[in-house]
Amino acid sequence: MPTVIGIRFRRAGKLYYFSPGDHDFEVDDYAVVNSGNSRRLARVVLAPTELATEELKNDLKEVERKGTPDDVVTMKHFEEQAEEALQTFRELARDRSLPITPLQAEFSFDGANVTFQFSADKQVDFQALAQELAELLEIRVELRQVGARDRARLADGMGRCGLSLCCSTWLVQPGNVTMRMAKDQNLPLNPSKISGVCGRLLCCLRYEHDMYLQGPLTTDGDFVESEDEAQDVFTRGTRGRNRYKPDDESALQFLPPAPKSEKPPAEKQKKEGSSRRGRSRRRGRSRRRRRRRR
Repeated sequence: MPTVIGIRFRRAGKLYYFSPGDHDFEVDDYAVVNSGNSRRLARVVLAPTELATEELKNDLKEVERKGTPDDVVTMKHFEEQAEEALQTFRELARDRSLPITPLQAEFSFDGANVTFQFSADKQVDFQALAQELAELLEIRVELRQVGARDRARLADGMGRCGLSLCCSTWLVQPGNVTMRMAKDQNLPLNPSKISGVCGRLLCCLRYEHDMYLQGPLTTDGDFVESEDEAQDVFTRGTRGRNRYKPDDESALQFLPPAPKSEKPPAEKQKKEGSSRRGRSRRRGRSRRRRRRRR
């Protein structure tokens, strides 16, 4: 099995595997790699480890060298230039009245080219725009149009939970999110209630969906011995199926829901109602007979 290291080019970005070669890497080190059209500086997030060949989707490339403190300073310098280039892109889009939203600019490690990412409601022909940007910046320019989820990831923001967006902090692949997940969790099917800042269904609908498919969590008399396990079960059991209370031994005893008032079956209610109507009809007929006799 080949020995690989895992690197990421940005926070919550996709994980790429490279061969460490003769270099010694540790987590949070930097590595200079060739990512196709340009050289880039990436952070090591996975220390050297053996990986099965079947898990490698592409040919395994070798890192060029280990990153140095000077490389980090150079990267910070290009990040500052990227902000200036992004502002130039925004001004050009505003002057041309283009229906696009510039999101991010990223320079290559050697400063030979810059990549702009933008969003738009429809497909945009940006070849002429790329040429004009290249003339203004005097550098090779590449434009990429992204979707709604990527727009939220690049712009960042705050979710309904009050925390930073999952896609911009730790979530690499949002996965497939469907309306069926909201139905299984008894959530309102109003799009404004179950949609994120990107306008798509909330990615967090996937997090607890499997739990809701498993049915009730506990039965009468079940005990949870540790606080962590109790907290886990309690947070999963928020559908009103269970109640809990601490017992004398500082454990948590889960009880069934509070008993509801029993209602007579529908068939029994129907029979009782029909019998009452029958008795009232017989009383009415007997009263009319007595009046006639008088």
